Amino acid sequence: MISRRLGCVLALALAVGGCTLPRSAPTTAEFVGNSADSGLVITPIDAADAQAYRASPGQGFPAAMLEAEPIDLERVSVGDDLRLSIIEGTGLQSSALPGGALTIERLVVDGDGSIFVPFAGSVDAAGRTLDEIRATIAARLRRTLFRPQVDVQFLERAQRTVAIYGDVATGGSLALAPGMRRLSDLLGRAGIQTETSRATQVEVRRDGMVGRVSLARLLADPAEDIALRPGDVVIVSDADQFVTVMGAAGVQSRVPILGDRFSLLDALASSRGLADDQADPEGVFLLRRQPDTPVPGAAELAIYQLDVRNPAQLFAAGEFAMIDGDIVLVSSASFAQTRKILSAISATLTTASRTNQAIP
Repeated sequence: MISRRLGCVLALALAVGGCTLPRSAPTTAEFVGNSADSGLVITPIDAADAQAYRASPGQGFPAAMLEAEPIDLERVSVGDDLRLSIIEGTGLQSSALPGGALTIERLVVDGDGSIFVPFAGSVDAAGRTLDEIRATIAARLRRTLFRPQVDVQFLERAQRTVAIYGDVATGGSLALAPGMRRLSDLLGRAGIQTETSRATQVEVRRDGMVGRVSLARLLADPAEDIALRPGDVVIVSDADQFVTVMGAAGVQSRVPILGDRFSLLDALASSRGLADDQADPEGVFLLRRQPDTPVPGAAELAIYQLDVRNPAQLFAAGEFAMIDGDIVLVSSASFAQTRKILSAISATLTTASRTNQAIP
């Protein structure tokens, strides 16, 4: 009877040794083989990839926004109302002006940026200072008037506004003023209402262009603090973006992307790294759908491989920025499956020994 029971237990142990136990991820060889069968190419991460993806695609401001200088609020703009006075100096000839003076209470800078001045014609005004406009008018009037004196003043300024919406205390249209010339000035005036600057995205829309950066990057890099332009639309929002970490990681989870330079190493660290007793350090894979890839000729469906034992790849992974929807798969080491089988056999043999001792 004892031998029969022990034999059954040993048979069960052999059966366990011959089966495949459940596991959280494929081995590196299995994943590479299945990817090749599906026509997908696996690319080892290198410094060139890291440089191309140093910031998340779609992040940053266009060059035209970055290069724009702060608007000079002392210069005339379209829609401004000006007051013009002309006085002709005393001379022997009679004045062409009634009483020797002319005042135009309201001159509106029209859509093409000009004003019309009697005896001087059309004068460019938008983008120029009042002194520059005075000098141009006086030079033209000297052809007709004797020693003309010209004075030009602002009567009423056109509203030059920007709009801000989203997670702010004061949204809507705000007028540009001497203390509000750059993006950070506008954000300070509107009041950010988000929990963390790393997850907050700031988007600017201007003349068909769109640019966006994280608030943390904007505050850290003065170059990203672009000059405002009338008509700008700014949207502040929390970025609900995630990376899914699967397989033999410390924790399998959806990891929020905190900032536009949140890297592959950040994602692994947020998942407590690799599981010591399960992971294959050679087989960390990043699966990405990249229709807007900055790498010429790169496939839309891409797989990148990281060997954490390789220092150069490890440094590159620290610069490789994540984007929403990325999947990180940590493959299982082949020895982990063997260890599970041996553990199952050991547990089975222990049960057999205890059973043998318990039977009289």
